[in-house]
Amino acid sequence: MESLAQEFADIASFFTIWVREAHAGGNYPQPETVDGRCSYARDFLAADHVAIPVVMDDFGGAIQHVMGGFPNSVYIIDTCGRVAYRAN
Repeated sequence: MESLAQEFADIASFFTIWVREAHAGGNYPQPETVDGRCSYARDFLAADHVAIPVVMDDFGGAIQHVMGGFPNSVYIIDTCGRVAYRAN
């Protein structure tokens, strides 16, 4: 994703939406606070050297619900706000 973001930086914006952890456990149990969720996201960014901005979904999963509820999905949204492409 990083290479695509760099390649198309002049015509597209890339970001990750951080939703509820689908496989929480071990060192990363399901967070109960916004700070906990943000901490997980920071760890991810640091461990994988990710530069794509992260948008945090709310605890009710509003963004994930609107986008179909699938984890690990990729969406391309056109300038009119329509989903032009979706991959699960």
